[in-house]
Amino acid sequence: MRLLSITVLTLTLFGSCERDRGRVEVRDASGKPVAGARLCPVHELFIGQAVVTDARGTAVVAPEFVFGASPMPFQYIRVEKEGFAPQSIKPPKQWPLKIVLEPARRP
Repeated sequence: MRLLSITVLTLTLFGSCERDRGRVEVRDASGKPVAGARLCPVHELFIGQAVVTDARGTAVVAPEFVFGASPMPFQYIRVEKEGFAPQSIKPPKQWPLKIVLEPARRP
């Protein structure tokens, strides 16, 4: 019985962290969701699969690229949306990643 309770506790603690792994929430400066923002994970040697935020401003990016059996974490996630200043943000230690986009500056 004790082994079962330890297993359940472990799954509860670590499973809940994994649920948000790779989840990104994008908002504007007023806190409104930004739909259609393009998120692209970038490694020094390659660019990962780009995803686009939904109507709630959320998307899930692959937090690491798996090459063979070795996961390689991305250095940063590039965020772009027309009308907003682009950003490059390091992946967080704890997910979800929350991003606030600022309006683009006019030259």
